Amino acid sequence: MSITGGTGRSPDGRRAVIGLLRRLNSPEGQAEPYRILAELRTMGDVVRAPWN
Repeated sequence: MSITGGTGRSPDGRRAVIGLLRRLNSPEGQAEPYRILAELRTMGDVVRAPWN
């Protein structure tokens, strides 16, 4: 984790997460969220929790 609060994830990884979150917020994602949530889970930790 950097001083700016980053997780060390590459910018491309962050873009992928943002894209998945946008899809999750779309009507498609609201109707069938499980596929998108599974993709997020395969990416691992997105934001490091304070308790690790």
